[in-house]
Amino acid sequence: RDGWEAQRMFEKWTAAGGKFSPQPHLTTADSRISKEQYREALAALRCCIEACSTEAERQEFQPGAWYKMAQCYQELRRPYEAAIAFEKIFQKFPTHKLAAKACFEAVSCYNQEYSKFGLKQDKDMKDKYLLDLANKWPKDPAARNIKYLLAVDKENAGEFKNAAELYLQVDEEAEAYEKALISSAFCLRRGANQ
Repeated sequence: RDGWEAQRMFEKWTAAGGKFSPQPHLTTADSRISKEQYREALAALRCCIEACSTEAERQEFQPGAWYKMAQCYQELRRPYEAAIAFEKIFQKFPTHKLAAKACFEAVSCYNQEYSKFGLKQDKDMKDKYLLDLANKWPKDPAARNIKYLLAVDKENAGEFKNAAELYLQVDEEAEAYEKALISSAFCLRRGANQ
């Protein structure tokens, strides 16, 4: 009964022109993320995205909400869903400051999927977005990670020596620099055991 009353009140309120602001949903999501309640955060982020009714609100809230949604999916070990959320950012908001970083993360997610399942469509998406990253945002810091992604390809192909060399070429300013050093050592070890 209370649910019906709440529904009727909501319908009256929205019919009278009332609307929800995206900000409270984003605040709720941040709180849930800090408590590692990623499923609950996803629900709040979805509400934040859906509450954006003007272009100004979409520009202000949606890129960050999609990015946090993708991070939640990564924490839940769901890289495919994370890739789709990252895609929303650079496809809908290509000039946003998160666009290039989201493109890099989407490449990484598709690479994880390809490494796990070996599906050609995942490799194709990874390659497509890798080219997009290089062509659309060549000067963005996220583009410094391209050599890291190329090295991952070599490692997945079993070319451990070539992969190690590429990992060592990753720029110190790249976000993937530390991962590249670790991966290089791992590849050198695996290559020595062949």
